[in-house]
Amino acid sequence: MVVVLLCAAAAGCTSYHPRGFEEPAVHGEELRLGMQDCRECHGEALDGAGSSSVSCDGCHPIGWREDCTFCHGGTGGDTTGAPPRDLDRTQEEADTVFPPHRAHTEETTHGAYACSMCHAEPDDVTSAEHVFDETPGRAEVSFAEGLARDAVWTGDGCSNNYCHGDGQESGTIDVHASRLGCDGCHAPPTRSGAVAAALSGEHREHIRHDVRCADCHPNVDEAGELTIPVLHVDGEASVNLGPDMSWDNGRCSGNCHNEQHNNRRWN
Repeated sequence: MVVVLLCAAAAGCTSYHPRGFEEPAVHGEELRLGMQDCRECHGEALDGAGSSSVSCDGCHPIGWREDCTFCHGGTGGDTTGAPPRDLDRTQEEADTVFPPHRAHTEETTHGAYACSMCHAEPDDVTSAEHVFDETPGRAEVSFAEGLARDAVWTGDGCSNNYCHGDGQESGTIDVHASRLGCDGCHAPPTRSGAVAAALSGEHREHIRHDVRCADCHPNVDEAGELTIPVLHVDGEASVNLGPDMSWDNGRCSGNCHNEQHNNRRWN
C-alpha cells in the first residue's frame, strides 16, 4: 500500500494531512477504501504509538475498533453491520451493492447467517486481511467457517455450494438470480416419476403412498410451506416422524402408513 504525502501548506509543511482531513467523511473514506495505511503514523493499533503520537481514540468512542456498525452501518437496532453499507457510501443500501446480502443476513428461507458464513470474520478493524490488506476496498469471500466449505466464489455467484444444492448434490447460483422458492433447489413433492425420482432416498416411494412433507419434516406445514426457517439449510435434515416412529442415523423403525419398519435404511 503506497502512502502519498499530503500537506496543509505549499511551503513550510508542518502537517501530513490537508486542512479538513479530520472530518469523518474525509479520513473515514480513506481508511475504508485503503487509500492510505494509517498505521504507518498512528501505530499498529491506531492508538498513537507511531510517529505522529496521535491516537484515533482521541475522537472515536470507546470500543469503536470492535464495533462492526462503526464502519459497516447498522439500522433498526442491528448490531452486526450486516448487510453492510457500501464502503465508499455511493450506495447506502447494501442490496444495491450485493443483491443477495439481505436474503442471507435476515431470517428468510433459513436462519439469519453470520458474516462468517461467507467471510473471514475479523476481531477488530486492525485484524489481518481486513481493512489493511492487499485488496483495499474489497471484501474477500471465504467459506472456510461456513456450511459450504467446499464452495467457490466465481465473482458472479457461487459454485459447488451446499446451501444452493438440492439436498443431495451441491449447486450453483448466480448473484443476480431471483429469490428461490422450494423448487428452485430441490424437486417439488409430486407423483411425477421423473420429478419424484430426483428427490433423495425413499421420497418417491413415500410420495406414492400420499405421505406429505409435514408428516416427516417439522419445519413445514400441511400445505408444504416452510414454517421454521432456522431448521432449513442448516447442515442437517430435520426429521420428526411422530410418536410411532423413530429416526436414527438415516434409519427408521416403527409403524408408518400401515407398514412396519425395522431399522430400515433411507438410502
